[in-house]
Amino acid sequence: MVDKVRDFLRGPVGIGIIVLLVCLGLWGAFVGARDLFGESRLAANSRDRLFIDAENGKSFRYTIKIGDVYPVKSPFSGKNTAYPAELCYWTADGHVKNEPTPVLMNVYVGKKGPTFCPECKRLVVSFNPMAREGETPPPKESEYKPRQRAPRQPADASGQDPEKPENDE
Repeated sequence: MVDKVRDFLRGPVGIGIIVLLVCLGLWGAFVGARDLFGESRLAANSRDRLFIDAENGKSFRYTIKIGDVYPVKSPFSGKNTAYPAELCYWTADGHVKNEPTPVLMNVYVGKKGPTFCPECKRLVVSFNPMAREGETPPPKESEYKPRQRAPRQPADASGQDPEKPENDE
């Protein structure tokens, strides 16, 4: 039995199988070493981001480098006018779309108030979650009502604030 295997491995088919197994082993060692000693995919993905030019609304990929500050240089304007884009995954009728819309957050350009997607008019927040079919979509700009605190009641004639409990001491 061992002699038959030895004879098979010495033949052209056996040598081909041995070469294939050695190549697969070397490839596996390379991939393992790269993953073990190289940069993680998570780290690479955190630096390779989608940015949006505040002047013209065009988006582009940019790899963040040590020392970069916002805004970064835009390839469209040649000026430091680009900020990280949030992605909106909704359609105007509340369905999930395949290709997200890059959105420039108001906070980056000094605008007050919440940010809404220019395409579907839905609320976009920092670290905007990915949409899933069946979930309730965020409100449209026309549906959005910011939370407001009720105005405080003025003190009554006794000078006691009606919202503060009386001190029992």
